[in-house]
Amino acid sequence: MGILDSIFGKKKKEQERLRLEEEARQKRQEQERQERERQRRIEENKRKEAEQQAKQKFSASSRNVPKNIQDIIDVATIGLMAAQKGNRRLEQENLINLFNLTQDKSSQLLHIPEDKYNLVGSGFCLLLEYPQVRANEDISRAIADYAFFCISKAIEHDPRNKTLHLKRVSVVAQTREFFFYTVANALDIPDSDPLDILLSAPLIVRTNDFIYAMGKYDFEKGDKIAYEGILKDFHNLCYGPYVNKTADDGKKYIDKVNDYIANSISRY
Repeated sequence: MGILDSIFGKKKKEQERLRLEEEARQKRQEQERQERERQRRIEENKRKEAEQQAKQKFSASSRNVPKNIQDIIDVATIGLMAAQKGNRRLEQENLINLFNLTQDKSSQLLHIPEDKYNLVGSGFCLLLEYPQVRANEDISRAIADYAFFCISKAIEHDPRNKTLHLKRVSVVAQTREFFFYTVANALDIPDSDPLDILLSAPLIVRTNDFIYAMGKYDFEKGDKIAYEGILKDFHNLCYGPYVNKTADDGKKYIDKVNDYIANSISRY
């Protein structure tokens, strides 16, 4: 009997150990669930707080703004605020909505209050950095046009703001591989024709001088800083030895591009 008691005693101890381990495991799982729920509530509260702050910040200025225009301003505001706070999900959700709201009726961009163009344009600028956006050329071209136009309107409202000029030239530097279509259309530069010696060069090459002159204008009006990356490369191209057009020429081209974009979006 002593041996059996010993065996049964060990079995009971093992069962008790397993029971305690299972209880501890379930307790940990419950604690983890509660922590996930707590984090979810914190995230949700942050989102609501950001939205509320944005609405409060712009409530005074929005009294005479149509709801559809205010919706565009609000999503741009919340998206940019979320970006500053590192809330990537809220940022993407609102900036993608910014594009969708604009695409529903692009002529709405003509009616943004002057002091809000920088805000809306900055939202489009940030959208251009998304890989999923850059993967779709049609969407990228539309957003580049919106960004260029809105930042240009912001410059008209605040012409001494040097940062805005660098923001606009950054749009062009980032999107040259497709923005040249907008420039070509605005300046009536015809498509390439391999049978015509004057038009045999690719369209992107024949628009370079015009785009570089536009870049010169904004570089000369913008902050004088140490350029890096794509902005540095574009600066070097704008001031290359074979660029003959001037910054003054660039201003004329910028105005024509903006007139073209305004006319294009007014149709929709």
